[in-house]
Amino acid sequence: LSSTNALPNGASACGGDTAPVQSTHLIDPTTGPLTQGGIRVLIGGQDIEDGITVPPDTELPLVLERTGGGAFRGFLVSADEDVVFTVGSSDSQDAAVCTAVGLAGVTHTGNSDKTSVENSVAFSGTGSKQFDITVVITNNSVEGSEYYFSQYMVTFEDAPEPTDAPVPAPTDAPVPAPTDPPVPAPTSFPTESPVPPVPDIDSSCFNAECSTNDDCACRPGLTCRRTWEPDGSFTFRCKAASKTNKTRLSSTEGIGGAGNRPTKSGSGDTGP
Repeated sequence: LSSTNALPNGASACGGDTAPVQSTHLIDPTTGPLTQGGIRVLIGGQDIEDGITVPPDTELPLVLERTGGGAFRGFLVSADEDVVFTVGSSDSQDAAVCTAVGLAGVTHTGNSDKTSVENSVAFSGTGSKQFDITVVITNNSVEGSEYYFSQYMVTFEDAPEPTDAPVPAPTDAPVPAPTDPPVPAPTSFPTESPVPPVPDIDSSCFNAECSTNDDCACRPGLTCRRTWEPDGSFTFRCKAASKTNKTRLSSTEGIGGAGNRPTKSGSGDTGP
């Protein structure tokens, strides 16, 4: 429904299902849908590209912008004549060429570079309306011809009223008759013998560095022993006494099966 030549004082034509641009626009042009040229159109803050629904009887902001830092020079937004466009910037004006053919529209006032323009649009009624949008980027012998054109359907419709979910009527639940809980028969429990307390074992000095056996007196069986460290050095730490340092009662006192055994050669104390 629209075409424009980016003339200094606005579009020169309106109407048609394509962008019937004229004159030098037709010399090897770069053209396509608005998205190809980085053009975005918002109505009421919604991207028209998404197939939007907006409220009727409401003046909604209509923003046309080029993303990515680019600019454009001419534009024309048109729709049925019962759609009302309101001019909101000095870069815009009513499109008289659309009014002349029974349509409504808004177009540019000059062909200077623009990054965005904002006007407004409203429709007093419900239903879907077609918006035809043409944007001219350049049209001269140096930069050549570049323009983009798209058609969109916009639905004007009130949002559905929220409905409250039905609340079920309260019902009296049956009250069970009280019953006496069963009384368990008395049972005899075995008498437990008291458990003797477990003596605390102090192991705070285990593996601690030491210089004498007295440093390892926190727990029986610990002695101060030379110990190799992971780095290849050695130090003295509290460790359990080696088996070769422990003396069996049977061999020293003649008690038990080992009391009368001869002592093997080389079985003496080899501890550190």
